Amino acid sequence: MSQLKNKLNTTAFPKENRVVFFVFWIMCVLILAGPYAPEARAVNIRSSVLLLHSYHPDLVWSRNVSKGVKTVLGTMPFPVDVRSEYMDTKRMNDPEYLDKLEEIYKVKYEGRKPDVIISADNNALNFLVERGQSLFPGVPTVFLGVNDFSEAMLKGRKDITGVVEAVGISGTIDAALRLYPETNRIVAYASDTSTALSNSRLFLKSSKEFTGRADFELKTGMSAEEATRHAAMLPQDTAILILSYLKEANGEIHPLEKTAKLISESSSVPVFSLWGFMLGHGIVGGKLISGVNQGETAAGMTVRILKGESVDNISIVRSSPNAYMFDAQQLKRLGYNAAGMPLGSTIVNKELSFYDRHKVKVWGAAGVFFVMVAVIMVLCRAVLARRKAERELRSSKERYDLVAKGTNDGIWDWDRNTDSVFFSPRWKEIIGYEDHEVANDIEEWKSRIHPEDYERVMDANNKFFKDHVDRFMVEYRMRTKKGDYRWILGRGTCLRDSEGQPYRLAGAHTDITERREAEEELRYLRNYLENIINSMPSVLIGIDASCNVTQWNMQAEKVTGLSSEKALGQSLGEAFPALREDRNRIMSAMMEGATLVDPPRVLNLKGEARYKDFTVFPLSGDDRGGAVIRIDDVTQRVRLEQMMMQTEKMMSLGGLAAGMAHEINNPLAGILGNLHNLRRRVYSDLEVNKQAADKVGVSLTDIRAYFEERDIPKLLNGIANSAGRAATIVRNMLSFSRKSDKHFEYHNIEQLLEETLELASSDYDLKRKYDFKKINIDRDYASGLPAVYCEGNEIRQVFLNLIKNAAEATSEKSYEGENPIISLRTAKESGMLVVEVEDNGPGMAEEELKRVFEPFYTSKPVGAGTGLGLSVSYFIVTDQHEGKMEVESLPGSWTRFTVRLPVG
Repeated sequence: MSQLKNKLNTTAFPKENRVVFFVFWIMCVLILAGPYAPEARAVNIRSSVLLLHSYHPDLVWSRNVSKGVKTVLGTMPFPVDVRSEYMDTKRMNDPEYLDKLEEIYKVKYEGRKPDVIISADNNALNFLVERGQSLFPGVPTVFLGVNDFSEAMLKGRKDITGVVEAVGISGTIDAALRLYPETNRIVAYASDTSTALSNSRLFLKSSKEFTGRADFELKTGMSAEEATRHAAMLPQDTAILILSYLKEANGEIHPLEKTAKLISESSSVPVFSLWGFMLGHGIVGGKLISGVNQGETAAGMTVRILKGESVDNISIVRSSPNAYMFDAQQLKRLGYNAAGMPLGSTIVNKELSFYDRHKVKVWGAAGVFFVMVAVIMVLCRAVLARRKAERELRSSKERYDLVAKGTNDGIWDWDRNTDSVFFSPRWKEIIGYEDHEVANDIEEWKSRIHPEDYERVMDANNKFFKDHVDRFMVEYRMRTKKGDYRWILGRGTCLRDSEGQPYRLAGAHTDITERREAEEELRYLRNYLENIINSMPSVLIGIDASCNVTQWNMQAEKVTGLSSEKALGQSLGEAFPALREDRNRIMSAMMEGATLVDPPRVLNLKGEARYKDFTVFPLSGDDRGGAVIRIDDVTQRVRLEQMMMQTEKMMSLGGLAAGMAHEINNPLAGILGNLHNLRRRVYSDLEVNKQAADKVGVSLTDIRAYFEERDIPKLLNGIANSAGRAATIVRNMLSFSRKSDKHFEYHNIEQLLEETLELASSDYDLKRKYDFKKINIDRDYASGLPAVYCEGNEIRQVFLNLIKNAAEATSEKSYEGENPIISLRTAKESGMLVVEVEDNGPGMAEEELKRVFEPFYTSKPVGAGTGLGLSVSYFIVTDQHEGKMEVESLPGSWTRFTVRLPVG
């Protein structure tokens, strides 16, 4: 020390510098001596802590827990005796074994109760909850390493607190994707144990947080050997996550450390896991459960109890104190993205540098040397360096100020050698801060990037390192002082060293929030307009001046079966063949600027004829020309109009038929009356008849003989039958066409069928197409059927529709070796009277069967039918009469309609 003082006195330093140097030297000595200074401890207090392990002492986990506990308790200002007990429940855990442990601990700790018990893992906690009151009455317990914790596990005990253990699957996956951004798939291995199944569920749940960043695959039930072989074949864009112990082929537990080492050595992709004790056995790392951290946390709670704090006031730590830890050797072997390393990560297994091996000697020898050299250099060059620095700084600042003001951009500068960052005042102003409010720190910038943009921004920065680009540009969002986000255009360039590695990066931030908001508004309006167009029930097609498709809405896709992607750019005739013939008319409408409107016409689309309105609207105010074509399906409207016309016609025909029937009734009455009188005057033995015969000289007997000889009685009977049949037809027509309120009454179903057959046989429209008399009517009426309570005219209408449809169906089939047949059957089933109308026509296809009762559906050509007959019949039976109507068919053979009406 005297030599040092002499040296200081003889040095030509100013007095102030000598004082500073001397103080600096004394501080260095104190720092170097610090680690060896004895620690003062109070010795008047001694506490006892029992550390109860669930497992055996050879486990790395158990050793790490002990290390964490003893590290914290060793810093107490008074001695703490830590006694450790190992329950070894991985090997034995039956009730008889636990009973013996209880007996041993009772003898061992009788009269020597600990002040606090620390229980490690679930089995130890369960043991103390069940047996602790009798073994250690009144002793508080602090647990650690407890999986799947719930309050029910404590069974109401208030003298227990602690720290739970939970695997950090999400954090580990996030770290894997950041350290290895090229990863596209994460494969997890797990056994079928309860812990493995729990971790597997957490893995599947956590994977949803990373949708779009990677694919996830869970492999369960594999043996350790199978998992090793499987991992060896994984592609390079894969990362592996070990979720639990695996088993040997014989079913025995395979140690996690051994499993990790085998998989890591067999595979060239990074391996991650969830437990800290696996570091050094082949895993890269992750957000790991650390026995040391668990032990330290539980010991910290124990310290509070030892200092007198009630255990009731110490809350359970429900967030597992996991930590990001990584193996330096694995990082070096596989390489990694340094920018993706989580903040506060611990790197283990580093290669010891010369400094680490000789830290004390380096500080001892180099401390004096570098301090002396630094002071001498500073003092010798201070003046010149300061003047030069001031000149350069002034010039640089002026240049920077001019550039910054001219661009209104925020400037940033990152020196990777020193890891120092500079953010200009404007850079901070963009996100709402004054210059002094934000630290110049690269992590400050990273923390403000929007989570959805983070990966993209990091990828752009990483191009400097991977792709050796000299410039980059990226748009992203940064969080402001108010908590909202502003859009930033980030640009930058770099300087490279002799090996091509960037050592300095600089660039600018431009606030593009207003531009992005304008773009977003434009995008919204475009989507809004497109949604309106796609929501319309009309077919909307936009075309340009050359009749090429520029817009194709969803209804156009639905009608034509052609997607928008395929339709756009095609000519209108190619995209919509039904409009090919209208091209010249559409072109003329566009040239004249006049709207083209067509009346409804039939278009065949997807094999179905539909009525369509067709309108062309030329675009105005656009020099490029074009038009919008709107096509509306008006099939239902047209068919309703046709139905109304048909209804009016039928009403007119009904009135006409009724009038004709009344007019026919008069001569029919005369015919029948005269026929009656003729029979009465020839075959009756009235006195008047005899007198008239005698008057002309002929007897009644001779007249009657003459009539018999000439078959005149048969002719008279024929006249009577024909006139009677005509009267029946007239009566049925009057009944069917008569307008009256619905009148329900009991009807004989066979009579209704026969009356309907009479009407059908005299239907002119049927006779015009074919001869109804050539159809065989096969009647199969059940005997003893009850009357049906119904509206007779409506049921006749139903039967007439079914019989007419059957007759029309038989006309569409060519019969060879058989005749057309309509079968009428009646029966009673389950309180319902059943009527079947069956024909041996061509039958119906499956599609027709599904739609046969739909209004306006018809398989006939346009104009040949309204498609309402069967739908009206179905309504009459099911709604008006609370019955059922069904149809069955065998294509090519027969069709059967079944009507079920309630009896009574």
